[in-house]
Amino acid sequence: MYLKSLLLLSHLSWLAAAQTISDPFNTTITTFLRTQNVTGLSLAIAKDDRLVYASAYGFADEARRSPVNTTHRFRQASISKTITAVGVMHLVQQGRLSLADTVFGTNGILGTMYENKASPFTAWEKKITVRNLLEHTSGFVNSLMNSGGYDPIWTPANDQLDQWGVISDVLKRGHSSYAPGTVASYSNFGYLLLGRVIEKASGSSNYADYMKLSVLAPLFSVKNMDIGGPELKSNEVAYYGDVDFLSPECGEFLALREAAAGWIASPTDVLKVLTAIDGLSARPDVFNATTRSLMFQKSKARYSTFGLGWDKIVVDGYSLGYVLEASKNGLLVGTNSWAVMDFRTNVSYAVVTNKRIMPGWQGAIKLKELIDSLVANVSDWPKHDLFEQVARTSGTTTTTSETSTSRRQISTNATSTRTSSATATSIVMPETLPTSTMATVPAPSSTNAMPTPGLSAALANCMHRTFVVFCFLFCVAFPVLFF
Repeated sequence: MYLKSLLLLSHLSWLAAAQTISDPFNTTITTFLRTQNVTGLSLAIAKDDRLVYASAYGFADEARRSPVNTTHRFRQASISKTITAVGVMHLVQQGRLSLADTVFGTNGILGTMYENKASPFTAWEKKITVRNLLEHTSGFVNSLMNSGGYDPIWTPANDQLDQWGVISDVLKRGHSSYAPGTVASYSNFGYLLLGRVIEKASGSSNYADYMKLSVLAPLFSVKNMDIGGPELKSNEVAYYGDVDFLSPECGEFLALREAAAGWIASPTDVLKVLTAIDGLSARPDVFNATTRSLMFQKSKARYSTFGLGWDKIVVDGYSLGYVLEASKNGLLVGTNSWAVMDFRTNVSYAVVTNKRIMPGWQGAIKLKELIDSLVANVSDWPKHDLFEQVARTSGTTTTTSETSTSRRQISTNATSTRTSSATATSIVMPETLPTSTMATVPAPSSTNAMPTPGLSAALANCMHRTFVVFCFLFCVAFPVLFF
């Protein structure tokens, strides 16, 4: 009887641990995917510079019923701007660039190469600095740069132009509307310019090549980020959305807008970048304290929340200048993405989907609120560091599905009656990573099946601690008290 009681209580403690650690994330996320009609999602979380959680849900390719795994690459959309800002700040730290450097005109970094004789640079444009481009205070306003009122770099008028041609075309058709530094207005065009600034300051002829070979790989150990294009690349997910929005935000446009919206990456690789610029000690920082302070400065433009490569810099309410949070959102057809750094808790996360959550910006906010609420409710973070496991298994490529480079970037399922696509992978943990960094993906038994998610290392630790406590109570305390 005593042994049966011990076994029963041990089993109950295992179930309690599972419900406490595993269920909230997996149940909440799979429910979110179902209710928001999202095809696939990948999430990575770091605590104190340690990768403590990486998991994927739903489908990388719904037609093939291929589940997402944690190595799959997604379009990061405007998180590309944060990557570009990192490239700029690295050049600043090297002394090859200054935030105060002007961009246009005889003394500017880009000189007069984009000046149109019939429509020369204005006095305001000659004063635009690198900082102005980074924090969206250049004076360029989308709605005022063309008669259509939309983003000038996504117009059909320049769909056959390369990056350099797009800049010339935009400056020929429109000019800045405000003195630089006075008005904040989100500008993809500004980051397209920053790509050219990086090329000029680095002496490279290609922004993407420079970033991959001179910044991401050697400094951040990120070797799998790339610029997306009209065809899916190796280990890239398929994308889903409304057919009415297929143009002009398809892959061929992303390739030409690389510095503003073109990067594809896994959330784990995004976190490798974030945790190497956060000032914590567990991972070596790429930036020194001065450079890091500059990158997280909030714009001084009136009403602005922008930072250098960030949509929102949250500072303390006592005017002490302490940065509490930095976040960047990405939004394209087929994509919602977030990169968030919380300096109050030392928690950073990257999350991305392969279908845009509707409606519009409200959908993006829903995604951030989901992950913020999950993170806020964690009281005991795992002590492991999955970055170490990723490093040991780097170079090994394992995928759960064939990735054809001939597939379209966007698939439409506007009339889908699918009730659930949320197939959760196992949480990545060292015990289940013998050959790759991807999670084991359980196969769904039916179209509506919700496979039991795997157990995280945190869950395993909790189970172990609970078991030890019960063993003590029933093997030591119980006999002493009652026998």
